[in-house]
Amino acid sequence: MIRSYFKVFFRNTIRNPFNSAINIFGLAVGLACSIVAFLYILNETSYNKGFDNHDKIYRIGAGIQSEMLNDSMPQTLYEVAPALLEQIPEIESSTRFVNWYYGNSLLKVNNEFYPKIKVLITDSMLLKVFSFKIIKGDPTTFLKSPNQIAITESLAKKIFKNKEAIHKIIQFENVDLEVAWIMEDPKNTTFNFQMLANFEFTKPFIEYLRLDVVTYFRTKDCLTKESESKIRKVSDKIILESFKDWTNKVNSPIQPLKDLYLRSNLGYELGGVGSLRTIFIFGLLAGIILLIAVINYVNLLTSRSEQRNKEVGIRKVVGADKLKLKKQFLGESTLLSIFALLIGFVLAEFLIYIVNSKLNMELSLFHQGNIVIFFFYILAAIFIGVISGIYPAFVMARYSPIKVIKGIFDADGNSNFLKILLVIIQFSISTFLLISIFIFNSQIKYLKSKELGFDAKNLVVFSECTNKIQSSYQSIRNDLISYRHIKNVAASQSIPGWGRSGQSIRKTTDDSKLAIACAENRVQDFYPETMGINIIMGRSFDPNLNDNKSIIINETAAKLLGVENPIGLEVITNRESVVIGVAKDYHFDATTEKIQPLYLSNYVDWFYNIEVRIDPEDKLNTIKYIKEVIMKYDPDYYWNYIFIDDMLMNQYKLEDNLFTMIIWGTAIALILSVLGLFALTSNTVSKRFKEIGIRKAFGAGVNNIILKLNRDIMRWVIFTNIIAWPVAYFVMSNWLQIILTGLI
Repeated sequence: MIRSYFKVFFRNTIRNPFNSAINIFGLAVGLACSIVAFLYILNETSYNKGFDNHDKIYRIGAGIQSEMLNDSMPQTLYEVAPALLEQIPEIESSTRFVNWYYGNSLLKVNNEFYPKIKVLITDSMLLKVFSFKIIKGDPTTFLKSPNQIAITESLAKKIFKNKEAIHKIIQFENVDLEVAWIMEDPKNTTFNFQMLANFEFTKPFIEYLRLDVVTYFRTKDCLTKESESKIRKVSDKIILESFKDWTNKVNSPIQPLKDLYLRSNLGYELGGVGSLRTIFIFGLLAGIILLIAVINYVNLLTSRSEQRNKEVGIRKVVGADKLKLKKQFLGESTLLSIFALLIGFVLAEFLIYIVNSKLNMELSLFHQGNIVIFFFYILAAIFIGVISGIYPAFVMARYSPIKVIKGIFDADGNSNFLKILLVIIQFSISTFLLISIFIFNSQIKYLKSKELGFDAKNLVVFSECTNKIQSSYQSIRNDLISYRHIKNVAASQSIPGWGRSGQSIRKTTDDSKLAIACAENRVQDFYPETMGINIIMGRSFDPNLNDNKSIIINETAAKLLGVENPIGLEVITNRESVVIGVAKDYHFDATTEKIQPLYLSNYVDWFYNIEVRIDPEDKLNTIKYIKEVIMKYDPDYYWNYIFIDDMLMNQYKLEDNLFTMIIWGTAIALILSVLGLFALTSNTVSKRFKEIGIRKAFGAGVNNIILKLNRDIMRWVIFTNIIAWPVAYFVMSNWLQIILTGLI
């Protein structure tokens, strides 16, 4: 009997190759998309969970509160970590980090430069908190010497190729450091580094640290509210002592390590962070595709089953009961589903390759830990097969054998209603996705074309300026400005899109508790002119005047200071200063971020970047001339430059890749919907061959017949639009509101 069932199953599958292909391939695509989404979500939710005792590791930050200031950050003071270890018995160990130059450092080995190296400064307690794997070197002496460093295995291969890296010398910040440890590359963690150095590798470094130190601690047991309160009190006391002139109220936010990747909202993380929004979009899109595929599967299975009424009648005549018929149809449905799953695994490998290349990930279907996924999806395929086959199995088992053999078939109104309902759901979802794509695309275009507040075009920046370049800056500027295609030159601590020094600002007449959190960028003369920043009140920095105490504030800072004309206003920042100008607000972070208070200062000769405004003509020769000038003053300088507008566009790389994924997902959903409807329509037409023949015999034209056959379909499609447009408008309006309020 089972052999007979298999024969019938394969014959029916081969007899209707087009419908079978759509049915199997459609479900395979849906399962493949859901597999990839599941792997992505699994990867994103596994961050920081690979460390031993990860549920007992926490980060403590700092927050300063006053009438005008309420700022919390993931960093705290250098002194907090040892104080916690000494005063809180529940804490087993603690460690500290500082992200060196925003993870964009330059190394030198044997007169060769290695730029954009991610360097973290940490201490010898690191391995007592985090179980990073040491491949070579003695873990017991880890970072106890300030002249020794640890590098990752990938960086060791990059610099030293296949040679031994231990005891080799790497020059970092003009200091020779010995490689003493090779570490396994960090994976699935918020710690993104290629090199670790001791805090004391350069002596003055610690003296400049304020709220710059990221501090972690590990407890003996999971934190209780009582222990958390004790830890906060110790930390608050240290912070309050350092900032007593500013405030009498501070806070120390404590966050579990496992929540940092997806749920931290403090910013300035040591490595990349994830997005619950992206996880939601991926999961939703994969779920929609799978739902559409299952709807196709159910519809086509039901339609095919209805064409097998004679087979059912004959089986009943020869003795088949309802239970056997139900088992047959459910078994066929499950077999098709499992076959679709096998094809889905193959398709998933292809999709994983695309996702990995687009999102710079390392998803793998055949990972050792993913064996459970195989069993899960086999069960899911069986479940889909059973659920999809229930309706046709029970309907077909009800047929009367006598009526079937006589050719009398009862029209099943429930069957038609189910098909119509599923098609409406399917096309409503597809229409919603299509509308959302256009809105999402327009929003991305808006963010990219949004007025920045400064002129990003034709602006070249070369960074990591050495001491020789800094000391020769005026000569370099004079040489550059003399070139006919160079319009202006300036230098600064930071550029738009990079971090800035966190400070505060208040009027001298105000209490220190009224200070406003404000970013600072230390710049040289002609910075606003070179960047194209509009000074709307007062003046810019003047090389002929002593502007050592002068600052330029942006409009946001001026509003928060509450002074209609702030020119000449004496303020307290990190020093006594005088406002000489107000700059029009400009985006120094991503355009999705709300513009924060900012001031430009002009009191230091130190800088990190030189900005050059050039003509759009003959860019190649202009860049060549700039390089000649720079290398004349420092032949050992590692030549590298960026165009500001290109760098700013890279800020939206994640959004671009996400949008590409959404387009592909929507395209798959639409194709599956159209193919499913086409197959369903073909089945409907095949049932109405006699009707079509009679209508043609009575003179009906081709157009009339097509109109008659498509009338119901068009009615469903119009109805789906009536549903989809309001829903899309409501959902996307809320999403845009989140974007505009800077919450995404």
